[in-house]
Amino acid sequence: MLNNTFFKVFHYSFTVILALCILLSSRSLFSQSTSHSTKKWVGTWSTAPQLVETGNMPPSPGLTNNSLRQIVRVSIGGDTLRVKFSNEFSTSAVTLKSVQIAVSTGGNTINVATNKELKFTGNSDVTMIAGASVTSDPIAFNVTPRMDVAITIYFGQTSTTVTGHPGSRTTSYIVAGNTTTKTDFTGAVTTDHWYNINTIDVLAPSSAACVAILGNSITDGRGSITNMQNRWPDVFSEALLKNSSTQHVGVLNLGIGGNCILSGGLGPTGVSRYDRDILNQQGVRWVIVFEGVNDIGRVNSADAATTTANNLIAAYKQMIVKAHTKYFRIYGCTITPFHGNGYYNQYSEVCRNTVNQWIRTKGNYDGCIDFDKTMRNPLDTTRLVSTYQNDGLHPDAAGYKTMGESVDLNLFTGSDTTKLGVNSIKTINGYGVGQNYPNPYNSAATNISLYVPNRSYISICICDQTIRLTGFYPSKDYPDTLRRIKYHDAEHEKNLVFITNNFILSSLTIAKLYKCRWQVELFFKWIKQHLRIKAFYGTSINAVKTQIWIALSVFLLVAIIKKRLKLELSLYTILQILSVSLFEKTPIYQALSDTSRVFEQHEFDNQLNLFNL
Repeated sequence: MLNNTFFKVFHYSFTVILALCILLSSRSLFSQSTSHSTKKWVGTWSTAPQLVETGNMPPSPGLTNNSLRQIVRVSIGGDTLRVKFSNEFSTSAVTLKSVQIAVSTGGNTINVATNKELKFTGNSDVTMIAGASVTSDPIAFNVTPRMDVAITIYFGQTSTTVTGHPGSRTTSYIVAGNTTTKTDFTGAVTTDHWYNINTIDVLAPSSAACVAILGNSITDGRGSITNMQNRWPDVFSEALLKNSSTQHVGVLNLGIGGNCILSGGLGPTGVSRYDRDILNQQGVRWVIVFEGVNDIGRVNSADAATTTANNLIAAYKQMIVKAHTKYFRIYGCTITPFHGNGYYNQYSEVCRNTVNQWIRTKGNYDGCIDFDKTMRNPLDTTRLVSTYQNDGLHPDAAGYKTMGESVDLNLFTGSDTTKLGVNSIKTINGYGVGQNYPNPYNSAATNISLYVPNRSYISICICDQTIRLTGFYPSKDYPDTLRRIKYHDAEHEKNLVFITNNFILSSLTIAKLYKCRWQVELFFKWIKQHLRIKAFYGTSINAVKTQIWIALSVFLLVAIIKKRLKLELSLYTILQILSVSLFEKTPIYQALSDTSRVFEQHEFDNQLNLFNL
């Protein structure tokens, strides 16, 4: 005989869970703000943090209990921003007592009418523990492309070791005490370094994206003019903004002077900071890798030339795989000449040429930006053009202008199907299918190689095209290019056409993903039929997981009831009965035993009763 106490307790527990399910599924708790539903966070400015060396530390009076104004130039614009600060390399906590952001009017002055205070989870101050970073709350702020922005920090206690970016090529200003709201910092102590600031993201249209550049001092701007913002990534950013097809593309300069890919050098190595500085940025669609010269410059023997070249290529391959995993296109830049600098010898030149040959080879990177070809002296390819250099290694401002203007903007329009090399997919029948996509700077042909056994059938990609929507409203809603893949499904003797914005995966992979999507559809169909979920009211991971968890809990509880009571009713029917008697103090056994009474009683409960009949 069943324990009545169990059912009594179970009934009230079940009632609470169902009530909770109803409450949490309401839009008031799950709904998200839709004001920015068509926008996304995209990086507009960033710099690579590192441990500041002794010679680049903040000058007296220092940062503790003083104000620091730092100027940065963004790439793309937006109406809302947030700022990230880093204390990653400090050994103790750093307190930001107040942080203001404003439009810079040049030098140490700001447009005070634009000055706004940044908050951190609603507070004016925040303490970053050693090794940590913080991001401000989003704030409405009108950012225009290539705008100079002033970030003014009033510090509390700071660390004796400092996180920053020494190669700012931009002047910062230190004033004693709290002067964050002052229009100008007259009398400030100046220093050409950045401290603690890391990244600025803006809310931008869904079509916007950014390029993250991994580099060394040539990318960081050694040889450019302080405060002129004329590094090659700056020139490149200006070119993107002037082009109607790329005016929504931001540029993030993650160069570190003296940085190495493999080991040694200044700052964390390229391979160790790649995820932090490149892959984890907001809104990245493209990656540029222009680094390796500081590794090559240490080569002094034939064996070292071979080892370093092989290790650099292995590191590049790892970066390519990681980028493709996140559906980013990744472009490699050839290493520029350095004859005339202490790095040069016959072995380092052999190493450079070996690495450059690999970078240029189709099928490795998704494309090549050939800075070596652009900058080398045609009469002596081991040297930079004489008018573009200042020390044999680093270009001057004119050289950086040439580099920035030489980058092919078509690489950043999405108009090329840039997936190089042979991508093989093994089908269920053992077929090997290889595709070689076109290189943006070489042949536009698409070659398909099939290795077919003597039995069964094979599904193939008929065409892989780049298209653009031409309808009036569709072209406005989605102005970017799309990919149209026509696929022959031999199993069902059908031609299928798929549209996607993924230009990284092979066409056959895309087709297989779309076919597998049907299994996902069946899964959600089961959820709708059994878990009583008709729609997901929240868009965050937490909201979706919570809603599914509650629905599963209810489903399992009903399944337990069905088994314990040995009911013939379906789970769906049991849920229907319980839903109409949810807040009644009716024992579960009675409610489920007298089903006709329940349905008769509640059949017209959703109708207005004008007469007591």
